[in-house]
Order: sequence, then structure tokens, then C-alpha cells
Amino acid sequence: MHAMKSKILGTAMQLANLHGFGNVTRNMIADKAEIATGSVSYHFKSMRKLEAAMVERAVETRNLKVLGQAIGRKHPVAMKAPDELRQAAVLAIAAVA
Repeated sequence: MHAMKSKILGTAMQLANLHGFGNVTRNMIADKAEIATGSVSYHFKSMRKLEAAMVERAVETRNLKVLGQAIGRKHPVAMKAPDELRQAAVLAIAAVA
């Protein structure tokens, strides 16, 4: 993955952990990463594609908080995660509530 794209995704994940998966915006990412907002758009083309990358990263790293929130929003990538991981994410979110 290109270094800038990786930086953007990492920043987006940090923000999702702090503010919630559904609350991350292009502007928040750009501000936190200290880059132009257009860089976020350039590397991910749309927030939908960035969100898909975030959910994929959440699955890869077993980030139950972000995955659980994505499941709550019925994100298509989250819904395809392995059953045991989806169940763990839902339980993790329920434990916080």
C-alpha cells in the first residue's frame, strides 16, 4: 500500500476508535493527518471506499470496536467477516452499552 494511503487509513482507524466508525469524516482525517482534504479523496476516491478499507483493516486486526459498529450499520464488508469474529464484535459492543 502506498505510504500516504496507509497514513490516511491509519488515521481513519484512530479516529474511528475515538469517535465511532460512522462519525469519521474526510475533513477529520485530513486535519489529524495534517494533509489536504483532497488527498483523502485522491487515494480512496470516495468515503464508501475508505469505509470499506477501514472495515477490512478492522477484520485483519481484530478491531472489535470498529467492526461491531460497522456491523451495526450493516456495512457489506462487515457482514462478510467470519462468523466467530462478527459474534465477538457484537458481544464487545454490547458489553460497552
